[in-house]
Amino acid sequence: MRALIVGATGLLGHALYRHLLVRPGWEAVVTTYDIVAPGFEKLDAMDASAVESLLDRVRPEAVIFPASNPFVDFCEQHPEETRRLNVDATLRTAEAAQKRGARFVFFSTDYVFDGKKGSPYREEDEPLPLSEYGRQKLEVERALAAAGGRWTVVRTAAIFGWELQPKNFILQVLARLRSGQKLKAASDLDYTPTYAPSLAEGVVGLVEKDAQGVFHLAGPETVSRAEFARAAAAVFGLDASHIEEVPFAAFAGQGAGRPQHSALDSGKAERLLGRPLLGARAALKAMKAAAQEWEDYSGKLLSGQGGRP
Repeated sequence: MRALIVGATGLLGHALYRHLLVRPGWEAVVTTYDIVAPGFEKLDAMDASAVESLLDRVRPEAVIFPASNPFVDFCEQHPEETRRLNVDATLRTAEAAQKRGARFVFFSTDYVFDGKKGSPYREEDEPLPLSEYGRQKLEVERALAAAGGRWTVVRTAAIFGWELQPKNFILQVLARLRSGQKLKAASDLDYTPTYAPSLAEGVVGLVEKDAQGVFHLAGPETVSRAEFARAAAAVFGLDASHIEEVPFAAFAGQGAGRPQHSALDSGKAERLLGRPLLGARAALKAMKAAAQEWEDYSGKLLSGQGGRP
């Protein structure tokens, strides 16, 4: 199966790329917007003609689209700017893929919910986003459902892991603790953190099974943000005394609205795949075990020497 991954130098996109390099029966064409890397096609996903030309040349059976602006507060402050990629370009690419008979895989978020349910969210629960970012993701979900065709929406949460541009929460935690900086983390905000390599494997599994519709696919372990930060400190042997546990309310008014309790129930996907994704604490151990390999690999890739998992 040939896949086109749009946005393959981001956290999830790169995990998908590395997974498909070693998964039998797959061939992947990958794109980058701002990181130069050997073997990556330069693509601005907002350039409709460039996207159409690439689709015609590659002729993929699946278009996997992790490209987005995931910065929740920036989306809140710049809704029109961010929806150009998060909504408009995404839907144009989906339409172009469907016209060519390819499955379109879109990534949504636990932020489509308001966090007030009190138990993990299932796919059929009514979305009520508190932020512009959540509203943009939900708009795409609904447009895909209305358009029909072959599509898969994967709602996930708090993706973490090694990353070419270190932005995710766990990498921020590690950087701050290693430099002796204080870190505030909510003790009463809980979610289901998701390890990027495990998520990539699950996504590919859904595509292989021709899964249609909306699927929750996140880690099986519900933890608070503070618990997750402390678990990272423990696994990586860092001083957790710099982590200050504060209530969720302490962050109110400091940016876009966020759900306080946004755990996702991934049972539907787990039954299809035959297993859950890796839990948060086990994933942190896997991440630590892969640290040296990642350093070697990413160093070669970013220096232009190429790289393999």
